[in-house]
Amino acid sequence: MPSLYGLREVPIWREWSAPALVDVHLYLVDLDRVSERQAIDRLAAEEQARSKKLRDPVVRRRFVSRRSLLRRLISAELGVPANAVTSSRGRHGKPEVANLIDGQAFHFNTSTSDRWHAIVTSRAGPVGIDIEAIGRPINYVQVLRAAASPEELKWHAAAESEAANLLAMRIWVAKEAILKATGRGLQINPRMISLPRDFVVPESSRAWASLTLDGFNQPFFVQTIADEHAVLALAKA
Repeated sequence: MPSLYGLREVPIWREWSAPALVDVHLYLVDLDRVSERQAIDRLAAEEQARSKKLRDPVVRRRFVSRRSLLRRLISAELGVPANAVTSSRGRHGKPEVANLIDGQAFHFNTSTSDRWHAIVTSRAGPVGIDIEAIGRPINYVQVLRAAASPEELKWHAAAESEAANLLAMRIWVAKEAILKATGRGLQINPRMISLPRDFVVPESSRAWASLTLDGFNQPFFVQTIADEHAVLALAKA
């Protein structure tokens, strides 16, 4: 499915020794290129009502677009009308699809930064995603001080000055994606996640890393992807 309603499927690097990564799909869209008029009819009544309360036209258009695109994507997977897709929240508040595919849960996660919206889906287990648009007035070095392990702070301090902010973004999005994949989010201290150095400072930006977290039996796989527009990470439990 190379394109779906404006969503662009992004190739992800798959490690053959990790069969759990099969059926993980990543989609990216520029929300400012989606027609709000065509999108709003796909929303549930409560989402349409919520959109009408948003006064900023850019915020409203992007809200309508990302909700509609998610519904259309899930609709295509489930074989049900977009406005019939039902969702709920897990024990820790993570959005879930209530509909089932052949008795198997359909997992998804989303993230938005400015005009860029990312969706990751999986039939094989929980996933998480985080995206940060390049050029936003955010000091990721300060963010990193609150989220990085001591080892990660050392690697960041050794980076060239022009690469420091990008490296901080890579570390943050990777941790955020992992935390979202756990279903617990920031209930877990991000400093407790220690990313491998060869993943944080990689020769290839499309390599997977595998790591274990205290309290979880299964490993987590994480990948970062960066281009001139954004830095994103996706994680799979």
